[in-house]
Amino acid sequence: MRKGIFFIFCLVNSLFLFILLFPSIERAWGAEEKYPSRSIDMFCAYIPGGYADLINRFFVRGLERYLKVLVIPGNKPGGGEVVAAIELANSKPDGYTVALLADGPLIITPLLGRAEEYRDKLRIVAKLICTTQVMAVSTESPWKTFQEFMDDAHKNPGLTYGHGGIATAMHIRAEYLNKIGNLKMRGVPFKGDPEVTQAVLGNHVSAGFFSYQAPKRQADAGKMRILFSFTPPGFGPDPTLPTITSFFGKDTPDILPPSIYVVVPGKTPENIIKVLEGATEKVSQDPEFVNNLKTLYAQVCFTDSKTVYRDVLLKQSSIYKPILQSVGLKVVEGKEGMVGGVQ
Repeated sequence: MRKGIFFIFCLVNSLFLFILLFPSIERAWGAEEKYPSRSIDMFCAYIPGGYADLINRFFVRGLERYLKVLVIPGNKPGGGEVVAAIELANSKPDGYTVALLADGPLIITPLLGRAEEYRDKLRIVAKLICTTQVMAVSTESPWKTFQEFMDDAHKNPGLTYGHGGIATAMHIRAEYLNKIGNLKMRGVPFKGDPEVTQAVLGNHVSAGFFSYQAPKRQADAGKMRILFSFTPPGFGPDPTLPTITSFFGKDTPDILPPSIYVVVPGKTPENIIKVLEGATEKVSQDPEFVNNLKTLYAQVCFTDSKTVYRDVLLKQSSIYKPILQSVGLKVVEGKEGMVGGVQ
């Protein structure tokens, strides 16, 4: 009788220990943990309250719906998105640290040979959004049209302009306009649209270059005038604004609308990439997300990872390359479309 009780006691204890140790045993046997199983950190490269931050927060809401876990928005501003790129590159490649990055750190900085700290340590999950960018001035300024601004810049060289960071797409576009218009402006870098907005409203700079949403609100309030659009006809929200081709002629090279991508650390496993890519595509088709983007004058332009690496990066590189050279920047040959991934 005692032996039977002792046997049952041992059996119960063995089962109890097996239940406790089973997760560890499963991992030791190489079984993969289901992804995602905990919260995800999702950051953008600009300060809170700006264009990129709002897009990030809209995207976070969508990811939470489709991934069924908490997604925590964050901000890593500075260095024209390079700070965020390096932070992401040095993060654990487990799918729990994700970022939204734009053309600047993914295409422009590599072309300039300034991305060695992170270039091979990132992986693009998908292209998500195309943005609209413009030039605007304070209503206290004397300029009511871009032609007036350009005429004054020719007579009084040294006007200043604010932008969101060195080597960002907006900075390069502003310098390109500076070059082809012979405006001789001096650029002043900031950490995002909110800071550029305050600089323009405070008359600390002559003009601002930023995403359409920021000056549009100020223009509606009678505090700013939008003078120029950097988005080709057919993409921008206001077809009446002059653009590179409409003002300087259709033969003047232009830049396609800059893009925002979903990016993870370079060694993130392919099965996790696929989960994130699938969730990103679902968010891009979500009516709430699409409508939220419309309030920011941004467009969904989802493109899967394979197509991004096969077509998008090389195409954008080929567009940026001659423009970078035209404004006096040295392009490093062989760096076209070379940002992580298997190409």
